[in-house]
Amino acid sequence: MEIRSKQMSKIDRLSKEEYVRAENLYNDICNLNRQIIEIENGSWATIITRGTEDTRYYSDRFEKELVVWMRQKIKEYQKEFDKL
Repeated sequence: MEIRSKQMSKIDRLSKEEYVRAENLYNDICNLNRQIIEIENGSWATIITRGTEDTRYYSDRFEKELVVWMRQKIKEYQKEFDKL
């Protein structure tokens, strides 16, 4: 919680556009972290696209590569968030 309040306190100084961007980045970071934990704890990665109820399950290899990609995105988003 302390990290969230520390990061979110920056938002008080942002314009409305920056606020929306920061909020989206922060939510993406949190969601990616949550998904990584779930995948590493044995849950399957499920990718759902808009407009369809079709879900497909992927191989362990794909899920591991997805986690690597998600971690990279977290780093990118965190850098962008920190610049705001």
